[in-house]
Amino acid sequence: MDSPLLGEAREQALAKREHDFLLFGSQATPFARDLFRSGIADDLREYLEHGFLHDGDADGPVQKVAAGDDEDGLDACGGKLTLRDGVLIFGRYNNHGNGDCYYACVPGVEVPAFFSICIESGMDSGEAYEFSVSEPMDWQQFLAHLPPA
Repeated sequence: MDSPLLGEAREQALAKREHDFLLFGSQATPFARDLFRSGIADDLREYLEHGFLHDGDADGPVQKVAAGDDEDGLDACGGKLTLRDGVLIFGRYNNHGNGDCYYACVPGVEVPAFFSICIESGMDSGEAYEFSVSEPMDWQQFLAHLPPA
């Protein structure tokens, strides 16, 4: 079953872009694709629990759920983050810990919005993860944003 947010045409477009480092699970069976996407969403949630987000990124698919303090082991600009309700994580660019990105779809009133959620720092240092979130993109902007196939 295709994601209602993505649909068959978008899944086919993603399958054409998929390669060793850019992963959508699009070429798998629907069950395997859902399992893959659930797994990468869980991975992202784990990173988000130990991350911080700049205020300018706060309106996208990621939200702050707690302010950071010394007890959390996070600095003053840190906090605990999570995904907003209804967000579909459907892909990952695996840059081996050097700016990995996750791809999100957020349902909209008329059309969904697409986002890139990137881990900017913290993966190798053991510190809080610094996240950046792209501006909302339509489907064509999102495809143009992806690394080359």
